[in-house]
Amino acid sequence: DAHGLYPPASTLKVLTAITMLPRLRQNATIMATPAAASVVPNIVGLIPGHRYKVADLFRALLLISANDAAVSLVQGSGSVSKGMALMNAEAHRLQAYDVVARQPNGLPAPGQVVSAYDLALIARRALAMPLFMRYDRTVSATFSATRFGRVPMVNENGLLTQYPGAIGGKIGWTMA
Repeated sequence: DAHGLYPPASTLKVLTAITMLPRLRQNATIMATPAAASVVPNIVGLIPGHRYKVADLFRALLLISANDAAVSLVQGSGSVSKGMALMNAEAHRLQAYDVVARQPNGLPAPGQVVSAYDLALIARRALAMPLFMRYDRTVSATFSATRFGRVPMVNENGLLTQYPGAIGGKIGWTMA
């Protein structure tokens, strides 16, 4: 069922990453908004009004699947709506026509779907991006200045550590 439509869960964060990586300077900072800091579940614990390095937000996005980091990264484009438009345009540029992205973190949203076929197209693009691969292959890092203090981040993608030859990607799950 290559074109069956399913909730994307955190796999959608790959589309967020490949869309935003070329648009955001890695040494720049983004100010966390109340909207980003209030995402539930809040994984990294962003503090509204605090500035975070883009590189740290990408590590949080890809290592520990930080939902709040995803929102901050798309807000770095100017707004969530602009970021989501860029993500959907990137999907169409890749000919991933089944994707309907509504949340940059893949959390449930009405009408948000993706197909296995489109995830393969998105993953193919991600795996060809050296900067994506640098973040995606990181085994561990630390995220500072959060409501939780320093947050240790260990890559949650067991494929990287448990399967010889695995080179990267993104796992995801949903209650549905």
